[in-house]
Amino acid sequence: MLATFEASDISGIYKGELKMSYETILYGNNNHVTNITLNRPEKLNAMNHTMLAELADAVDVFEADDDAWVAIISGSGRSFSAGRDVQTIMPEGRNAERSNVPDRVGGPPFLDAIKSGKPVIAAIRGHAYGFGLWLAGECSIVIASHDARFAMTMIRRSISGGGIWSNIAQWVPSKIASEMAITGEPIDAATAERLGLVNQVVASDGLMEAALAMAERILLQPPLAVRATLQAIRNNARHDISDRQSRNPQQSLDKTEDYREATASFLEKRKPIFKGR
Repeated sequence: MLATFEASDISGIYKGELKMSYETILYGNNNHVTNITLNRPEKLNAMNHTMLAELADAVDVFEADDDAWVAIISGSGRSFSAGRDVQTIMPEGRNAERSNVPDRVGGPPFLDAIKSGKPVIAAIRGHAYGFGLWLAGECSIVIASHDARFAMTMIRRSISGGGIWSNIAQWVPSKIASEMAITGEPIDAATAERLGLVNQVVASDGLMEAALAMAERILLQPPLAVRATLQAIRNNARHDISDRQSRNPQQSLDKTEDYREATASFLEKRKPIFKGR
């Protein structure tokens, strides 16, 4: 039986105020860590057009907030996300719900939003299916509970999984990604970890604590250097290496306060104090 994560569980970890008001997303920020929670537990956090738009907006807010250095994306209830809401795939549901929510070309809206290089941690329990798996694949770090399952389920709805395949095939062998895409069958957390899709597998009741611990490890490093490194990794993973600066961002990092602080603290044998500038 899948364990359940209640949205109220966040309060024990993040004591910052909820900064944004959404219908399907919970958003909070504290001590440079932003928590974004998919909040349709009664639908296993299946993504309708409202959630897709709100998730993209929440990530945009995180990306634009200079005080937010790391984000954790999780799901309330017993699933991370069961994928696209079937009701929005059917023609009548698609037409009814899309009226005020524009699609972004080339995939779900969060593909455009997770772009700046800021680290995003996915904390996954239960289902990470379809768009849920796609979202996990876009994150920098994936931490999963033992009961997590990962699947490309679009084929079951006669929908091509080519877009998500190209994302997941960056992290797992292409033949495994192809098998997942054309069978729709899930893999468990241990298999996902072995294949390299998941960084760490933990007990379900320790999932958010593990995600926060990872965030705190990242926060020990200069945030601009973290951001530049992840951006270079992302660009290279997508074979976008035409811009020399994206491959070697050190020239711009050399001019930052954090660079000088990293050097000074090393020479002075003290803990660095980074400011993100």
